[in-house]
Amino acid sequence: MVTAEPDPRITRTRQRAMASVLQLLAEGGFDGLSMEGIAQRSGVAKSTIYRHWNTLPQLVLDAFASINPTPPAVVSTGSLRDDLHAFLTQLAAGVTTGPWASLMAPLVAAAERDEQFRALIHDFVESRRRHLSNLFQAAIDRGDLPPDSDPDLLAGLIGGNLFYRRLISREPIDDKLIAQLTEVLIPRRQRHA
Repeated sequence: MVTAEPDPRITRTRQRAMASVLQLLAEGGFDGLSMEGIAQRSGVAKSTIYRHWNTLPQLVLDAFASINPTPPAVVSTGSLRDDLHAFLTQLAAGVTTGPWASLMAPLVAAAERDEQFRALIHDFVESRRRHLSNLFQAAIDRGDLPPDSDPDLLAGLIGGNLFYRRLISREPIDDKLIAQLTEVLIPRRQRHA
């Protein structure tokens, strides 16, 4: 069976509509978002948008999916300190300057009201927590952390701090913070040694 290549005009139309959603969300959040506004911003007819998406939430979910970056790679250098620093540097960049940075707050607000958005943000955060937890589990397996360490708790402490700063306190997420978090978790003199 031969599958036809997607029509490039349809692909461009969909991309324009989804890009407009993301721009409008970054500018004003969900409250003012409408199919009419998306049509006006994108230059795509509202009827065309409805042919591709039956509802506004479906369109928004597809727009978010189009920019869902993969979680930072877990780099295994053999040094927990170096691995953690590399991972946190990538994660910090993702939540401060990546495609999701300006959309996180509106998405969290929408997640309070809508199950689909709640699932979307859960998947986004969970995939990053899982990567970080795996990094800590590898360190426990190597003997870099005490064997009774809880990798999920450690991942939550680190990830929670970054997301708290990004969404609530608006404190800087920079190299200084990454160094401080690394030092709290992995003091230069390991206590279990």
